[in-house]
Amino acid sequence: MAGGASGAAAQLTPSFDVSAPGWVVASHQSLDGATTAQVPDFNPDRPVVQVWDVSAPATATPAVWQQSGFSPTMPGTGGAVEHLWSARRLGQVFGLAIDRNPDGPYIYAAETSIYGRWYSPAWTNNVNLNCRFAAPYVNSANPNCYPGMQSLSDPATLTSSAFAQPPLPGIFSQPVDPGTKQHGGAVWRLSLKANLPAGNGSQGAYELIAAIPTNDMSLGQIAHNPKADTFYVSNFADGLIYIFNNPTIGAPPVTTGFVTFDHGAQNGIPAAPGGQFTHYGRRIWGVQYNAADNRLYYAVWNADHRFRRTDGNGVRVPNQIWSVQLDAAGHPVAGTSTLLINLPAYPRPLPKDQQSPYAFTGATCPNIPSGVEYLLACYSLPVSDIAFNATGDVMLLAERGEHIGLMVGAGYDNSPSGNSILAHNSRILRYRKTAGTWTLETGSYGQYSGDGSFDLPNTPVFNGWRSDSSGGVDFGQGYSIDPASGQKVLDRTAAPWVWNGTNSGATLGRQACNQQPSVVSATCPLVYGLMGAHLPSLMDAGGGTTLPTTADLYFIDYDGNPLSNAKGAMGDVEVSRGAASILKICKVAGPGVSQGQLFGFLAPSPNARPPVTVPAGPGPGGWCKVAGTYPAGTVMTVNESAVAGISVTDISVEPSSAMVGTPDLAGRTVSVALVTGGVTEVTFTNARPTGYLEICKAGDVQGVYTFSTNGTDRITVPAGACSSAIEVPAGPVKIKELTPGAVMIACSTLPAGRQLDCSPTYGVSVVTVVPGGIASQTIATITNAKVDERRRPEVKK
Repeated sequence: MAGGASGAAAQLTPSFDVSAPGWVVASHQSLDGATTAQVPDFNPDRPVVQVWDVSAPATATPAVWQQSGFSPTMPGTGGAVEHLWSARRLGQVFGLAIDRNPDGPYIYAAETSIYGRWYSPAWTNNVNLNCRFAAPYVNSANPNCYPGMQSLSDPATLTSSAFAQPPLPGIFSQPVDPGTKQHGGAVWRLSLKANLPAGNGSQGAYELIAAIPTNDMSLGQIAHNPKADTFYVSNFADGLIYIFNNPTIGAPPVTTGFVTFDHGAQNGIPAAPGGQFTHYGRRIWGVQYNAADNRLYYAVWNADHRFRRTDGNGVRVPNQIWSVQLDAAGHPVAGTSTLLINLPAYPRPLPKDQQSPYAFTGATCPNIPSGVEYLLACYSLPVSDIAFNATGDVMLLAERGEHIGLMVGAGYDNSPSGNSILAHNSRILRYRKTAGTWTLETGSYGQYSGDGSFDLPNTPVFNGWRSDSSGGVDFGQGYSIDPASGQKVLDRTAAPWVWNGTNSGATLGRQACNQQPSVVSATCPLVYGLMGAHLPSLMDAGGGTTLPTTADLYFIDYDGNPLSNAKGAMGDVEVSRGAASILKICKVAGPGVSQGQLFGFLAPSPNARPPVTVPAGPGPGGWCKVAGTYPAGTVMTVNESAVAGISVTDISVEPSSAMVGTPDLAGRTVSVALVTGGVTEVTFTNARPTGYLEICKAGDVQGVYTFSTNGTDRITVPAGACSSAIEVPAGPVKIKELTPGAVMIACSTLPAGRQLDCSPTYGVSVVTVVPGGIASQTIATITNAKVDERRRPEVKK
């Protein structure tokens, strides 16, 4: 097909270990893989999702990391390859999520139209698109600029207009009804192992798992709740969050029966029937699950540079972050939605001719001197992605700027009154939860501002190296230096890095190369793609400061073209934690432990779980139970609850390489690093302390007599003799006469005082066996009488 790389070899799976952590996935527009200095054109046969291995970066930083992204391909026509994750197959996608399936992990992608839906060759680089206040807001010269923005005579029309043109092939994978503009917004499962059903030409690389009812605006973001194995998808058409369980592989896609959450209805904002884009205040974009408090966090789109809604009291409402409590099934609990954050305004305003009169009026921006010509009012752009650290107390919010509903393709209107600055008004904000309250942190890292303290010039220069988010962000693994190789390697104990999409362009590319602004080359490229940053080394660098050469910072150009202007092409970003690790606990019944006896285990570090109860079974493997699944590579301590009189005699781990340190038998614990994408088996063997017992038969009797100890062993003793020393569990031992017709008349022990009970009526003697060797054995004598002289007294000694 068109867009394939001539002569390239088809490849269904990447060369790196998919099950291991340390790779980043990003969504983006399907643009030509041009290698010249130009704005790439729309190409539905190019991929919309790519993956990069970031497990072993180069040591030197900051740097532009030259590596190609991976997406699966198959042989095409004419010696080319065909992309399996292409727009023609999947549609355009933005939202991404990654599960922890041991057979994966799998990537999940939600269809969208935020990159645009129509294209004309006359609109090259958007120069002639002219999507600003002058047009099409006051006329219908180009109604494809933005949905529902043909007129601003009444703010209600912001959601009432429809696109004038049908979507291009490759915008949506699911058919759109030309009359109603309705279709099923696709949610896809993507495999890097080509292990999905191979029907419909997918080669096992993808399958449809859900089709959510929507319209031309389609879907926003997707999040996965691993605890309930549930998905949350925001829908631009109606403002609902659609919730559904993860279908099994190969199952039909979910098309009905969705659970929905309606934030707008709970806050008195009605739906917008017939509109392309639901009302401000109903629009939900970013969604994310936080395991720390079992809540769904979501971003409410109340404002942008065009418009800011007001509440019932006429007060303008900023963009916001809310959360709602979830039940055990992963469904929102009614009445628990809570406003957490009113987002701060972006401190640099747009020029007057870029602002809608319904945006901000009569207000000034922080840190901007009054009287500046381009000053108008403050705004912020919508939050399209939310990310949490491992402990759930640090949250990153990624904003995304213009290019929502515009033409398909990269680039912006660079004319004097164009929209080129909107790609550089989008921040990543960092919040920390302390005593139940989320607080905006000060300082900055990478290109982003955490507190809005910009070093602002008194001039209309808008693109700065800390405000170029393309809308995706996630926490990744940290790195340490391998002493042997001197290279960076993944290190879970190190401070996490942050990976995000960037519209940095030449500014960040040259910052990374520490070059002058006029230098652009293959080694110092225009960077439109990924950025990875180490938080501590980049905090508080100061506005506009050139990054130090020691900064931990990497850039990856998404299309590998250092000269292309792919501004606005990048979408969401997610980092893989690796396939799920499975912990299995086994229990072996050693000496003195009964098979079937239950033992409790805890895995308190680092993820506390309810106790796991495992029955003791026969050696060598015992009986086992799966304790749960955990993030790949989790290091945890498994602890057995104490049982009186029973000790742990052995702890083994398979594979043995998963054991961390040495087992603590006395403490009944062992630490393990769970193997990635597989099973780590921990086996505890228990036993009671043992001693020795010798059984003797006395009295005026003849023959051989049989006894049991604790209901198990069978011991034979001739009259007038004793057995050999028998190893038995220390403590009380029940000796029972088993010989038919035998008449017990007395019991005794040596040393004296170890006889606990003697019941001739029942043929039972209970003695104490002390821990130790043969020298400390207990000798138990059972005296019998002839049948015609039987007596049955109860004797205790």
